[in-house]
Amino acid sequence: MISSQLADKLVFIAKKQRIAATKARDNRMHKVSAFEDLYFNKILQTDTTNFPFPFFAGHIDSLHSKIDNPPTVEFTIPNKRDVADKVGAAWLKDSSSSRAKWAKKDRLEKKLALLSGRGIANIYATSVKGEYKPHYDVIDYRFFLADSQKSDIDHMMYCGREDIIRTKHNVMEMAKMGVYHSGQVAKLISTLNNESEEYHQESVQGMFNRQKAMGLNPEDDTYAGQSTVNLVEWQMEYHGEKYYLLFDAKLGIWIRAEKLQDVFGHDKYSYVSWATNEIQGNFWSKSPGDDIHPTCEAMRIAVNEAIENNTRINKPEEYIDAGAFEDVSDIYNYEADKKIMIRSGMDVNQAIQTKQYSPVNMDVVAFLDNMIKDKTGVSGAGVADDQKVGIYYGQLEEEADRIGNINKSYSESYADKAYRYYWGLKKHLKTKKAIEMLGTGGYHWEELTSAELADAGDVDDVVTTGGSQEERMTEMRAKRRSESLAAITSAYGEHLSPQATIRMMAENGGFEQEEIDELLDVGGEYDKEQIGKADESIDMIVKGKTPRKYLKAGIQYMERIVDWAGENLHYVKLNAKGDEVGIDERMYETYEKLMAHVDAHMEIVAHNMASMQQNAQMMQGQPMEQPDVGVAKMPAMSKEETQMNAARPFENPMGTPGGTQALSSEVSNTLSP
Repeated sequence: MISSQLADKLVFIAKKQRIAATKARDNRMHKVSAFEDLYFNKILQTDTTNFPFPFFAGHIDSLHSKIDNPPTVEFTIPNKRDVADKVGAAWLKDSSSSRAKWAKKDRLEKKLALLSGRGIANIYATSVKGEYKPHYDVIDYRFFLADSQKSDIDHMMYCGREDIIRTKHNVMEMAKMGVYHSGQVAKLISTLNNESEEYHQESVQGMFNRQKAMGLNPEDDTYAGQSTVNLVEWQMEYHGEKYYLLFDAKLGIWIRAEKLQDVFGHDKYSYVSWATNEIQGNFWSKSPGDDIHPTCEAMRIAVNEAIENNTRINKPEEYIDAGAFEDVSDIYNYEADKKIMIRSGMDVNQAIQTKQYSPVNMDVVAFLDNMIKDKTGVSGAGVADDQKVGIYYGQLEEEADRIGNINKSYSESYADKAYRYYWGLKKHLKTKKAIEMLGTGGYHWEELTSAELADAGDVDDVVTTGGSQEERMTEMRAKRRSESLAAITSAYGEHLSPQATIRMMAENGGFEQEEIDELLDVGGEYDKEQIGKADESIDMIVKGKTPRKYLKAGIQYMERIVDWAGENLHYVKLNAKGDEVGIDERMYETYEKLMAHVDAHMEIVAHNMASMQQNAQMMQGQPMEQPDVGVAKMPAMSKEETQMNAARPFENPMGTPGGTQALSSEVSNTLSP
């Protein structure tokens, strides 16, 4: 905790900041409320027909479905690649947990962003009684306050939320645990009164707007049954230092005041926000709702007017010459075979005139609907005819371009979320955390420890990749490639390489490289065990560990390692012109370790190859021969010598240093990275 004097001063400043931030937010919320009314199909009271057609809701939901899925996150920690990989695995485990419901929270955050223009989340971690727990809290825009003149939260002077509700019991328990200041908690509890309770009810009126739009009565539907405290969480910068404050919304009495870094382990605000329409110098930027609201309102009004007009056509107004009838009331109530008396000399057709209405042209509604779909990128009508796949692909690319800015802002926010997640893990993980790691050999279980995190520094970078839009584009490209390949094969099959054609078709079908290699292994030489063991060794060496020697190693084991190193470890640095400018020392060191591991298996592979050849010759009843390894062949052995050497394999020339060296030389010649 900081000193009480400094805490009092910071809260005094924070209360004024809160007033300014509230004015900026509430000005925006007046317009957002109109969006919510339309989205939740609120029935507006008017003198004419007014059905709440879901034009606005339909477009928002369509756009919502097209925003990316959460991207893949990759951490980079200097000189700690193994720890970075484990942190990535921990992120994947926590974010995909069904109990944490991160996927649901992600969808909710996107929905709020489409209405208000801002997706807001709070990413942090806690540890109660040594148990680590990550948190992803979606922040309702109605309760978030920020320095409205800044578009990036990291550059703001302050930000916070005012929807934190705690019971008195909870507040006192947190004080006992030392999280809240006990003296300040006692002061708050003794000062609370009915006025504070009434203020709490006023503060949540904005949230009630959505429920009222659906015909609910939230004021009468809520009951806590115990005294509660409405708190404000405030994060601010003061004299170059960032602070964390927690104080009562009405009374301004603080119960927690600390340096931000002492709370979260880093000096960034715990909040993450992204904009659907980024603009410099304005936090409360416009949303897709701003773009489609006027048009959707026009469509709603036009359709309601058409219904109203149709009603008037079917039940038109009539003008009656009252003097033409003996008793004008006779015409009001219909009766079968009813006789109505008219005055002599009067024409009934002239006495009753019907007002004529022209039908409303509904083409304008269809035009507006198509225009919104086209301009917002939510047209998305599927093309069933395969011949039109090229057209659909073009439409998909245009759609991706229009929604691209939203997707970019959304995906980039996950880098900020991941950064805060890392520091929450680093600060609050007290015990071992089991994680599932994906290596070149498949999934396996490992542990992430607090000691590993303590030894790791700050995150150097967080890279986000993937997403639903990218997946859709990949699928369409694969479809186009498959169709083109089929057309080329049909017309020019005799000019194509069969293996290359099979490989391309399998890649387009989603097969992994290992599966394709096995598919093309007509001679049955592909050995899954050798490949798997090689992948395990690669994983260990890349993570700085030393794998044990694999005593069953064969040519495929070493080829796998050499090929992987050649494809992934490009340690020579080149400039833009392609000239060599240096060496990536870390990558080169890994490359050297892999090659040393291969060299260490030369004699093992040579011996295993010799043994395999001996066994094959014995099975065929042939005399054993020295393999052709580029040196003088040994004379063929008799049947008795063969049987003797089979019983004592290390006492024949194939097991002598000279024989092994000769075969190792041949093995080396087959491996050229």
